[in-house]
Amino acid sequence: LAQKTFLQRHGKKLAVLVVLLVVVAGLPLAYLYTRRENRGKDLATTVGEAKAAVNADTREQYLVALDSLGLALKMDSGSTHAWALKGYAHALIFAEHGRKEEDRAKARDALNKSGVRDSYPELALVSEWLLADPYQRPPLRQALLSSPIEKTEVKAIIGHELFLEGKGTEAEVKLKEALDLWRGNT
Repeated sequence: LAQKTFLQRHGKKLAVLVVLLVVVAGLPLAYLYTRRENRGKDLATTVGEAKAAVNADTREQYLVALDSLGLALKMDSGSTHAWALKGYAHALIFAEHGRKEEDRAKARDALNKSGVRDSYPELALVSEWLLADPYQRPPLRQALLSSPIEKTEVKAIIGHELFLEGKGTEAEVKLKEALDLWRGNT
């Protein structure tokens, strides 16, 4: 009877050991790789930073927001919050910085992702206002003024429009409501 070789006697044990070593070494490496790719941030932090950048109200910060939202959507391509903020950021860039069709198309593409308009109606409504051409605004104006949505973005746009119409007292009330809502969200 021939004597078994080392591999014949211990092959299964060695195979299990190799698999365990790969798993034990692979998990931390995968974790570190993901942390590096995500710049050490999680989804909530990334979306929060993007929201803060959008609220900073400058083109540069809108671009920072879009960069953060790109990372957030890489983490979770189904994040309705990230898509809503991306649509809103592109709408702001469109309205405030050149009215380029590319920005309008990107805003609408983001807002039309599944669940975005239902989950974030305030951002959808305000974005549509920002994206609208002047002749499209009357029905949107009515939707804004009659909106039951109690969110900063909606109240601020209403206040702005009332101010432009010369309705200073009403505008002040809406802008104060917007500020109070904003303070409650920080």
